Amino acid sequence: MHTVDVTLKRVEILSFDARTKQVGFRLILNDGKDKAIQRQDDVDDPQDLASGLFQDVRKKMKELHRSHSIDDGPLEGVTMVRIKGDEELLIERIGKFFATVKEKMRNGQMRKLSYYDLERQIIGLKTDL
Repeated sequence: MHTVDVTLKRVEILSFDARTKQVGFRLILNDGKDKAIQRQDDVDDPQDLASGLFQDVRKKMKELHRSHSIDDGPLEGVTMVRIKGDEELLIERIGKFFATVKEKMRNGQMRKLSYYDLERQIIGLKTDL
């Protein structure tokens, strides 16, 4: 059995399309080396997006640290991912960050900002975890 310790560092917004409301973001994490997971998604349900991102981190880390060997025992192929910090608290922080992004999108639409101004307001937002 192989254990991987992962620390989530930061979530940042890389791109935003005001017409389709698609947000491109990057999650920076550390498992001994700094790595990043990039996704493009809607921010309709921030908590669902945060938990989906958390599951994606686990799946990617298991794929990266999987070892294949025929000579090993049955448990040697198992990879256990441990994320430092309280899991529920991290999901809540990421969800709150995406909720603020969604609120900024809504406020920009209510103030009738141009697409360019709305994109400029949202791109570059980040939060440290």
